[in-house]
Amino acid sequence: MVETAPANAPRSDRASDLRLLRRYEPVVAYTQGEMFFPMDVEGYVRQCSLWRRHDGGGSEQVVPAGNLCLDDLARYGKTETGSLLSLRFVEEPLNGGALREWMAHRPRFAARGRLARVGLAARFINAAFYLAPS
Repeated sequence: MVETAPANAPRSDRASDLRLLRRYEPVVAYTQGEMFFPMDVEGYVRQCSLWRRHDGGGSEQVVPAGNLCLDDLARYGKTETGSLLSLRFVEEPLNGGALREWMAHRPRFAARGRLARVGLAARFINAAFYLAPS
């Protein structure tokens, strides 16, 4: 954590802090057709349901959508150490036809170059799959 000068600090200290903050402030840029945006964690968790995955392949709902909060999620994370837990934001995925219909009415993703469309790390991971023996 960066300590900043108190409000009653000399003007030069505050100016120095401001320069430091400006130098390292994050820059967020979006492209036309972007599908994923940052969202409030509490709001996201509140809309999700919590699921426990079984070793045999099935899963069961632990907390229904609308009833989960960050404190509950942390508690389940501490008490369910042997379980695979996951959040589900969308209860039922779209079928093929509904997905095509949705995609037809949203803006097309437009990026300047190939690497802007898919991150560099994802490209390396994809290449590793092609190089791995089958």
